[in-house]
Amino acid sequence: MTEERSVEKLDRQVVSYAATHTTGELRQWMRRFIARVEPDEVEKRYEDIVAERSVTIVHDEDGTGSLYAENLPSYVLAGIDQRLDHAAKAVTDDDRTIAQRRADFFVDALDHIDPTTNPHGRRISRSGSWFRRPRSRAWTISRRSAPTATGSSPPTRSVIWL
Repeated sequence: MTEERSVEKLDRQVVSYAATHTTGELRQWMRRFIARVEPDEVEKRYEDIVAERSVTIVHDEDGTGSLYAENLPSYVLAGIDQRLDHAAKAVTDDDRTIAQRRADFFVDALDHIDPTTNPHGRRISRSGSWFRRPRSRAWTISRRSAPTATGSSPPTRSVIWL
């Protein structure tokens, strides 16, 4: 927290809350408290972290390797997780485990990347604007549907509540 008044407000409230709650509950309460009293700082921290997003590939000596995606927005990862789960569970006449199917669907999806669009069917923005978090307590994902006869595409929105 960066503002003195926020620290003073925290000092007045945190002790009584901490005395009657677990450390996990306190951690969640602190996150909500900070988001409520200093939303601009939370937004800035989020944007700074997402700006450092990366994918790293580590090759092992045995001819295998690992892929790590870091600092991606949670809603993006949750969507990937759901799609992999859904695809893996939809295949039943298969000897592979669900984990193996998830990995295979992941690789297959990456093998078919169109370099001009992102996985959500929206044009890739150089600014990475589809990673910006709205100021509300929900994520809003904007995308354009198919063009109409007039040539314009009305925006559609998906909202994921936190």
